[in-house]
Amino acid sequence: MFALSQAATDTIVIIAVWGVAFPLLVQGLLMFIAAQVAVERKENLEYERAHPRL
Repeated sequence: MFALSQAATDTIVIIAVWGVAFPLLVQGLLMFIAAQVAVERKENLEYERAHPRL
């Protein structure tokens, strides 16, 4: 294994968190929101078909 200084190790961890983990978390949340919006729209359309406006 490579021997790195504490500063180098900290830098690698910070890059991993902010460059990989955080964007993945944000993308996952955005995909969850998009899925929820799609389900809500589908339910609204089904409700409108079942209860037409006069």
